[in-house]
Amino acid sequence: MKRSIAFRTAAFAGVWWLLTGGALSSWLIGVPAVAVAAALSWRLRGAGGVSVSLKGVAGFGGFFLIESFRGGFDVARRALARRVDVQPGFLVYRTDLPPGLPRLFLSSSVSLLPGTLTVDLEDDDLVIHALTLEPDPVPGIAACESRIRNALVATPHAGGPAARHA
Repeated sequence: MKRSIAFRTAAFAGVWWLLTGGALSSWLIGVPAVAVAAALSWRLRGAGGVSVSLKGVAGFGGFFLIESFRGGFDVARRALARRVDVQPGFLVYRTDLPPGLPRLFLSSSVSLLPGTLTVDLEDDDLVIHALTLEPDPVPGIAACESRIRNALVATPHAGGPAARHA
């Protein structure tokens, strides 16, 4: 238990140090902020059947960087093209992530995928706007969902993944 609290405190302190560029004057606010973050993360650990996997977070981080770059490149390519290459549409993606943080994280993360934006989250379904439905965006969404499941060690929710065009 003491090691876990110490690790959390050190991790949040490291994040604070990176965000502030190591400025000593920032620790006046940083020490209480780190203490509150560590205490809250300890108190909320495993809430809702979800815990954090460092290996999974690292995997999601790599996925996030690659997909963010691809998404930015895709938008720039479309903006600079002489002929606009869009055939917008909506699709409904059914997730099996448990309700709460995992679903909200998926909903937010889908927008980093090239040409997709989550419009609504209703029960097990994400309503997603896509710039084009060809190529099918569902494999990318499923890959994102899988990495979130690994990062948050979420047990699947009844229902299972499915997608349909709206």
